[in-house]
Amino acid sequence: MATNPTILLLDEPAAGMNPKETDDLTEFIRQIRDEFQLSIFMIEHHMQVVMGISDRICVFDYGRPKLLMMDEPSLGLAPLIVKDIFNIIREIHSQGMTILLIEQNANAALHIADVGYVIETGRITLKGTGKELLANEDVKKAYLGESVIKLKA
Repeated sequence: MATNPTILLLDEPAAGMNPKETDDLTEFIRQIRDEFQLSIFMIEHHMQVVMGISDRICVFDYGRPKLLMMDEPSLGLAPLIVKDIFNIIREIHSQGMTILLIEQNANAALHIADVGYVIETGRITLKGTGKELLANEDVKKAYLGESVIKLKA
């Protein structure tokens, strides 16, 4: 069975690539840039996506993956940028890409999820559609900041 990595962190994007692969990669990056209106710069063989923050390294693939895995894409970002990131994730998914998203922002993640899992201490404790988990009282209390505080009179 041949292994063909589908996701590539472009630290040195041309390393080990033949000219055809380099051309394909360049075209893929142009398509992403144009489609999502991102400013993409080549700086000393590093790809950086500038969206109001600096030094964010972006993950690209030059082989058209069937699965995109994202780990905490909103971590540490300003709310407006988080909104943009999730709009991009939603658009990528609408084009047929399967996305495995690990995200601390449960509210944003569940609003775009087909299926969600709640993992506590390494174990899956709940599974459901994004809508089902958003409506779940336990999820609301623990992850969505909707706990009810009762004060004694």
